[in-house]
Amino acid sequence: MRLIAFFLCFFSIAAVAATKHAPLPEAAYQAKTVFIANKTGYQSTTDGAYDALTKWGRMSVVTDRAAADEVLTFTYTDELRNGTTQWGEFSMTVQLKGVDEPIFQTSSESRGFHLASNRGAVGAQECVKEFRKRLSEDH
Repeated sequence: MRLIAFFLCFFSIAAVAATKHAPLPEAAYQAKTVFIANKTGYQSTTDGAYDALTKWGRMSVVTDRAAADEVLTFTYTDELRNGTTQWGEFSMTVQLKGVDEPIFQTSSESRGFHLASNRGAVGAQECVKEFRKRLSEDH
């Protein structure tokens, strides 16, 4: 009996602790095309985002910003110490067509940055993964 009470208490606390988000605009759930705006300076960011989006298969990547339902903008900031990058963060914002304010923002620390061929790819993939999780929540 104590074991059952423990599990009921544990799962009740876990359910209350679960993060709830306000729903995204309906247009975010209906979007079929996306444009990747890469402001990081690393081609691998675009490649990583493209890879994650095509594997997801929910939206098609377009090369014309005006034709996109959503725009994913990637930026990168780093901290230099003694001429060497010590830390960096890739950020992604999502905007709907014709809307100035972002509807979603996320970031990822720059794992794999030491590999020239991977600069930005992992960060972009992690950001797309977070957006994918958010869109999969009930709305």
